[in-house]
Amino acid sequence: MERAENIRAELLDGISWEELAEIESDDPASAGDGGQLGTLTRDSDDWPESFIEAVFSRPAGEIGEPLLTSRGIHLLEVLERDGDEAEARHILLSIDRSDEAELRLLTRADSLDAMAPNRTLDEIASEMGLEIHEGEIREDFAVLPGVGEAMEGRDWIFEDREPVGSVSPVFETRQAFYMLELTSRVRSGVLPLEEVSDEIRDRLVREKKVEQTLEEARAMRDELQDGSVDLDALAEREELRVESSGLFSRMDAVPGLGQRNAAIGAAFGTEPGSFAGPVRQGGQVILMEVTEKVEADREEFLAQKDILRQSMVAQLRQERLMQWLDGLRETTRIVDGRADFFRAVEEQDDQPQIPMAF
Repeated sequence: MERAENIRAELLDGISWEELAEIESDDPASAGDGGQLGTLTRDSDDWPESFIEAVFSRPAGEIGEPLLTSRGIHLLEVLERDGDEAEARHILLSIDRSDEAELRLLTRADSLDAMAPNRTLDEIASEMGLEIHEGEIREDFAVLPGVGEAMEGRDWIFEDREPVGSVSPVFETRQAFYMLELTSRVRSGVLPLEEVSDEIRDRLVREKKVEQTLEEARAMRDELQDGSVDLDALAEREELRVESSGLFSRMDAVPGLGQRNAAIGAAFGTEPGSFAGPVRQGGQVILMEVTEKVEADREEFLAQKDILRQSMVAQLRQERLMQWLDGLRETTRIVDGRADFFRAVEEQDDQPQIPMAF
């Protein structure tokens, strides 16, 4: 919870959601999009009840206290709310488990696995006190909320060709244990307009807002460049906030700007005393005044060259290792045969034993 409080403090201090979500969030479906969750409905089954309750009760525009649900700890901001629909974003922090909790979880997963062949998912969830969430897995996109990349589930559906109504074994990701019940199959193709019209409308509204903000920011930049107003006076007039970054390099993650993006490039392409942008970064528009630029020191670089090389080599090795492990997870399927083994042992123990003669 302390980590969540620290991240909340950073958000309140003005560090962007895009930057913190990408670095901190354990929700792969939203981390790369600033934690954006799209449109949530009051009757949604995709999220824990306590999460939906918070979305429809917390004041819009405020970053509330960390919220604990069955998926972990959420830092939640409600962006807009209209009746039974809301727009929100979050940063999800998974909860680290102790050895004892890990053992209990593994034991429970084994129990679920043993129940799968003879029960429906509703029966299993009722008996084990678990929640069921609906989701969609495509052959080219297998990400489920709270689960992450459900590659084993995708293979079970599309490679094993399980019939509708089948219940899967228990699968594991970095975030969760999960099992699936295949409720329907739909051939790939173009969705009817009526099914996606709301999503298209929401996206167009957001794009229109950003375009309008960009146009307004260009007019502000022109005022700044002709000297008719300075940055502080402009910010006060337009009720905007001025943030200072301090010196940063091309590779740094900069609070409020992000890392290795158009905003960083615009800053480095602008001379001191001039204005960079406006540029779009995620859902925000950034206009910058470059106040100082320090050229790289070649002698200092040569003195640190070997250390920098070692650091980069170590980083590349770690990246290669993670890529290899991710590839292994995608291409390898491990079948847990412990239940069959122990069943065979029990059957053997039940057979009459012939005494040995000496």
